[in-house]
Amino acid sequence: MAYQPKSYRKFVATAATATLVATAVTPAFAAGFTDVSDRYKEAVDYLVKNEITQGMTETKFGVQEKIKRVDAAKMIALALKLDTTKAPASGFTDVPKRAEGYVNALKAEGIISGKSDTKFGSEDTLTRGEMAIIIDRAYKLTDKAEVKFTDVSDRYADSVAKLVAAGITQGKTETQFGTGYSITRGEFAIFVFRAENPTPKPVVETKVESVSAINASELKVTFTQPVTEKTAEDKANYELKINNVKVAQSGIADIELSADGKVATILLDQSATKSAFQNGDKYVIQTNDAIVSKDGKKLEKFVSNEATFSETAAPALTKVAKKGNSLELTFDRPVNAVGTGDVTLVKIDGIEIGSKELKPVSPKTVGSDVLGEAGDYRYTIDITDATAKAEAKKVGTHEVVIFDVEDTASAYAAKASVLTGSYTVTDAVTTPEVTGIEAVNANRFFVYTNVDVELDANSVIKVNKGTHEFKVDNAAYNGTINKSSAVTVTDAVTGTYNKKPGIWVTVTDNEGNTSEENPLYRSGEAAVNLSVTVEKYTADGLIGKKSTQNVTLNKNNTKPVVDTTSVAADEKSLIVKFTNELVKLDGTTGLTLTEGTDYVVRNKEGIIVTGFTAAVSGKEITFRKGSEDLKDAPYTVEFKEGKFKNQEDRNNVATYLANTVKNDAFTVTVGKEAQSNFKYTEFKFDTSGTATNNTNVVDTVNENSITFKLPAKMGDSARDVANYTLDGKALPAGTTVDFVNDRQTVKVVFPKGTFKTSTQYKFGITTNVKTEAGSMIVGSLQTKAPAELVFGVKDNVKPELASALYYVGTETVTTTTKTNQIEVTFNEAVNVTTGAANDPANDFSVMINGSKYDVDAVTQATMGDDKDRKVVLTLKDSINVSQAATINIIPEADQVGASAAVKEIAVQDTAGNKAKEGSQTTLAAGKVKYSAALAAQAADQEAAQTVINQIAALPASVTLTDETAVTSARTAYNALTTSQKALVTNLDKLTAAEAKIVELKDAKAVADAKAAITALNIAWDTDVATTVAAANTAINGATLPTGVTATAAAGTDANAGKVVITITKGAATDASIVIAP
Repeated sequence: MAYQPKSYRKFVATAATATLVATAVTPAFAAGFTDVSDRYKEAVDYLVKNEITQGMTETKFGVQEKIKRVDAAKMIALALKLDTTKAPASGFTDVPKRAEGYVNALKAEGIISGKSDTKFGSEDTLTRGEMAIIIDRAYKLTDKAEVKFTDVSDRYADSVAKLVAAGITQGKTETQFGTGYSITRGEFAIFVFRAENPTPKPVVETKVESVSAINASELKVTFTQPVTEKTAEDKANYELKINNVKVAQSGIADIELSADGKVATILLDQSATKSAFQNGDKYVIQTNDAIVSKDGKKLEKFVSNEATFSETAAPALTKVAKKGNSLELTFDRPVNAVGTGDVTLVKIDGIEIGSKELKPVSPKTVGSDVLGEAGDYRYTIDITDATAKAEAKKVGTHEVVIFDVEDTASAYAAKASVLTGSYTVTDAVTTPEVTGIEAVNANRFFVYTNVDVELDANSVIKVNKGTHEFKVDNAAYNGTINKSSAVTVTDAVTGTYNKKPGIWVTVTDNEGNTSEENPLYRSGEAAVNLSVTVEKYTADGLIGKKSTQNVTLNKNNTKPVVDTTSVAADEKSLIVKFTNELVKLDGTTGLTLTEGTDYVVRNKEGIIVTGFTAAVSGKEITFRKGSEDLKDAPYTVEFKEGKFKNQEDRNNVATYLANTVKNDAFTVTVGKEAQSNFKYTEFKFDTSGTATNNTNVVDTVNENSITFKLPAKMGDSARDVANYTLDGKALPAGTTVDFVNDRQTVKVVFPKGTFKTSTQYKFGITTNVKTEAGSMIVGSLQTKAPAELVFGVKDNVKPELASALYYVGTETVTTTTKTNQIEVTFNEAVNVTTGAANDPANDFSVMINGSKYDVDAVTQATMGDDKDRKVVLTLKDSINVSQAATINIIPEADQVGASAAVKEIAVQDTAGNKAKEGSQTTLAAGKVKYSAALAAQAADQEAAQTVINQIAALPASVTLTDETAVTSARTAYNALTTSQKALVTNLDKLTAAEAKIVELKDAKAVADAKAAITALNIAWDTDVATTVAAANTAINGATLPTGVTATAAAGTDANAGKVVITITKGAATDASIVIAP
């Protein structure tokens, strides 16, 4: 890579989209900025330290703000220390004065070019592609790298390849450079820093690297660096949309982070709600900035491109293992495990095993037969047939055949008709042993083992409280409690807990038998310490090591415990999910809860919100407030003490729960700040007319306004007129945008006259509109399209007079200044309707001191930015501008006209609304406006009058002595412009004088010629012919006045036989010279 010397490469990065201001401050490096993440810190520090950039405020660098081309040009020219005073003009007409020198210098160096020969595009934002070209040219890069970007056209290809080779950027993703994206100040700083430092310290950004759907139930989110398990497995940190429908948090069954901390696998629900994919589904996922790397850095907000799910291959069997009297089957993805007939048939060495039900090895909920943990594709299936059990244990390799295994697609699931695998039983010995013990609730604990084990009639599970050994259940180890009387017994069953194999052990309740000598808990006991001995358990025929462990059970460990909380997908419900099903205090189902008595809901300000109802279903309590949106999270739900308890389960060993107690008073938080820290927040205008919280009111009759409610509290960007569009363009000048009642409801008021036709308009919200937390508003998360509203309008407002002033043709106004023109301004654009039956002059009256001055003509104004709102009245008589005047719109009934048909107001707005009858405005005395047209007219008249006066001074009878005066008058006239010449009223006198001078000059020339010829003394010679010849020879040799012709010829009539000399010039002729014999 080739770089210019350091002295040539001092790069300056400064203000972005806003105009650079001299008052910007320079904080103590990036530490002073609250918006500079670790990704940008080094670059920002470098630029600030070298005093080549400023923050937008003392605390804001503006990392995500965009940069205008003109501001970038200034920075680059300063960075390269170009001479901005001698470079030739760039030829661009849109460069502000402050930046002309910089743009000139850059163009002269060949570093930048414009949008066209005359347009630089100063106000356009600089794109990443354009920046690549600029960096390439400015630093004269040479080396290229191979890139796989699909969005880089030929124009940018070389520069992008050079930037990648130089280590300045690696693009947005592996395939997207982001060529057309506007470059941000943060990216600009990084580009500059890396260009300034050719061998920067390698930095691997901690960010989301990629997202993909890896099967019908799972998505894989890959990070560039390890992240924390707590933040990566928090459902609230992800937002998923499938076919433009948001998947609720409850639709995400599980998230598991890989051991290296770099891959989060998201498992979708594949039960009742059917969140799983099917082929053709389009999806997009975004993560917020709450995910944290292991070194404590927040990840940037991320949103994926829209992708399409496609899976044609059927599930594959990757591994088979024997686990006691079960097979553990590992597939390449989650498979259908709903119900008891998950597969058609399973055989071991050709022998049907008896069961067809697949069970996840790591169920999300104990007893669930549907979902395992994300990334765990292991399922067990019991071997119930005795022959198959015996066959399965034999030493050797065993073939396993499975019929009809389906994946979890929500429709048209891929199915493997036949899958085969094998496992091997060897003589190798792995002795089973106990590895630990853990209390689960007041009656149940789990004994961990190193391998999957089996219990049979010979197995011993002995539980002692002190010296007392609890009796074993009548039918031990079959998974159910089978005691015949109200006494405390123990029972056990194999299973898994926390993803580990082992044995569930339950010590039952005595069901209120007060006569029992040795219950689990005596009166007043809150906890008990138990000694647990396990022996004669087996694994593949091997007897496990005898173990004695101690465990402490807590009597109060049966209270309801919250598992998860979430806001429903439609954002109309708060969901609190418990670890167990809830019942009334008497143990019966049908639990109901009453607001105020049993619970209260508070908003994020801590204020109680009334009107919530609660619906209890199994483990979940759902809170709703009618049909209102509950987007303003988080909410807190306060449960009163003693309102419900866990449902008891006295029948199953692995889920045993007895003597449940009422709940404590507790509070849970539901939801987070609405979309608070995601990159995008989706918003759709509600045009149904039935919404209560998102109503869009379009008022075009009274004030031309739109009111809408955004989904979260908004930042001040929601009040910025520049962040909205109308028909794809900036909002009209004079538009106001403000919050109404709260920071979610926005009202946009357009200036009157905005809607010039009765038609439809499209109102758009740009992604510059952000929530308080910085999330950008979009209409669709999947397409990133802006939120837009199409609405219809009709302009029915009559234009009214707003103001008036005198036109004057002089810049020095005195008390004697007069004019015959008045400029009248309306409150909206108007036209002088030429097709109206009435003369528009009849629409207006001009009153001065009670006297009416007639209007001679009405024309459209041609001066001023708002000339479409103005007309010019030309009066029949000039009036003194030192007097006030009143201008009125004359009602049609009072207008001058031969009949009612011609009494029509001719001045109308662009929608055809006639000027309002009786509308009035006062023209203050001395309120004038210089009119170049009037000034030009006055100047023309003055010039013309000078010539008129010259011509008038010519005598009535012109002589040759007046020739100079006539010529001077003609010269003055010729110097006039065409319009001035038209004002000369006595040109005919000048023309006549000129003709007379010509006539007099011709007569004099003829007389002078006669005298000269007479002086020749031409005599008769022999005959007429000889005399004529001699005379002409003499005349031709003589010097005569210019333009005079003289010819000798034979005379006629009275001069017959003589020679006559005729002298002529113009109209003057003399034939008086006669030569006779």
